[in-house]
Amino acid sequence: MQFSWPFMLTALGGLLVGSLLVVLGVRVLGRREAAEETASRIGVDLAAALAREPRLRDAAILPVARIPFSSRPTVEVTGRVPSPTARDLALEIARRELERLRPGMTVVDRLEIVPLAEPRRLA
Repeated sequence: MQFSWPFMLTALGGLLVGSLLVVLGVRVLGRREAAEETASRIGVDLAAALAREPRLRDAAILPVARIPFSSRPTVEVTGRVPSPTARDLALEIARRELERLRPGMTVVDRLEIVPLAEPRRLA
């Protein structure tokens, strides 16, 4: 087999392109992992802030943060609250905490209003 410059340059070009693709893939995965870690931390911090509010003790609220690459980061606030006042309070706390933790995130309201059942009276 004889030495060929075109073959050698093609092989080196292929090696260079393959290496660049691997480096790009590692960087994208690293960014995705960092975004997921940040979203998880925001969700935990927001859940702690909601749990500290005594007026929301009868509520079951779960904030889920998402930080996608192509669209605006959001936090979905899901769960059940006993009244419209509690819903408004929960959303206000979520917005206030998000402004402190990561400005620019949008709060998506997925809360249901489910009144508390009155205890039965014994006759």
